[in-house]
Amino acid sequence: MTELALVCLALVALLAYREFSAARDRREAATERRELYQRIQAPETAVLEHVRSERPERRKPRPIAADDDAAFMEKRKEVAGG
Repeated sequence: MTELALVCLALVALLAYREFSAARDRREAATERRELYQRIQAPETAVLEHVRSERPERRKPRPIAADDDAAFMEKRKEVAGG
């Protein structure tokens, strides 16, 4: 009886794995298909999205506190180029 339960459990696990991998493949195929359509219909948009994805993440500079004169002067030197 336990062997039968183990076999059933293994079959259910294999079925779940197959469904999960098929869903992942469909999602990847849909992404590829969207990119191909975009390259054909609007190549400039495709290039722009590719460039944006390759860019490093932008960080906003931290604001300088109103009473931090040393940091303000340091920032001014950086902006002035020296």
